[in-house]
Amino acid sequence: KTHLPSRIFWLRALPVLAALARLMPGDAKAWLLLSDCQQLLGLMPEALDSAYAAVDARGGSDPAPLLQAATLEVLSGQPDTARALLAQAAPQLAAAPRQWRLQHANVLIFLREWPAASAMLTDIVEAMPGDARAWQRLARCHLALRAWQEAFDCAIESVRLDPSHARTHEILAHALHGLGMSNQAWQALECAIAEAPEWPRPRAALAMLARRMGKPQAQVDGLSACYQQAKEQAHEQRNALHEAARRLPGASTHGRV
Repeated sequence: KTHLPSRIFWLRALPVLAALARLMPGDAKAWLLLSDCQQLLGLMPEALDSAYAAVDARGGSDPAPLLQAATLEVLSGQPDTARALLAQAAPQLAAAPRQWRLQHANVLIFLREWPAASAMLTDIVEAMPGDARAWQRLARCHLALRAWQEAFDCAIESVRLDPSHARTHEILAHALHGLGMSNQAWQALECAIAEAPEWPRPRAALAMLARRMGKPQAQVDGLSACYQQAKEQAHEQRNALHEAARRLPGASTHGRV
């Protein structure tokens, strides 16, 4: 949902979602949808306001708005506030549906609390072995803990379940490189680029891998140039979408009370 065509869809949806939230100020789901939309368009303060409006709509007791607010707080550089929100949600999270546990694990990942996130995700994949997202996030945790084989195993399972996610191929590439399998890591990065040509990061990883593998300097320079071009294009696209979103009626809803 972060690819450019999807973001254009959310740009078009923003005024509609904002109008719905204003019409139904007590509907937490409306505020959460608006918050998601604003976040994807780079409107982080506005997304946080909408998340807190959802928290208020449920009296501060619903885990879903609290987890959304925690996610946005940590992404905004406020980890202590995010932890306080997790603590507020803890009584409800103990018996929460598994999709909320996955979001809880996401917050722990953003907080770099890798062992806690890994333990939670291990429980999730045991209960929901067909969830590609959970396997991918567990692979990310193992990667951070430098558990290369475990990261590889989880990434392979995620790719088997959903081969279309570029981030999973990138994680697989890092796991393969950690295992000393540079050629296979190269192939995984090429898969990541094929799935998301506009995403700069796999191109940066490929240029770095080429350097480590001792590829000809001309090839390294060419890959680096491709990365820089993709990075500049992504930056321009983000800025254009952000400015377009700011001019729309739903850019600022002042949802926080």
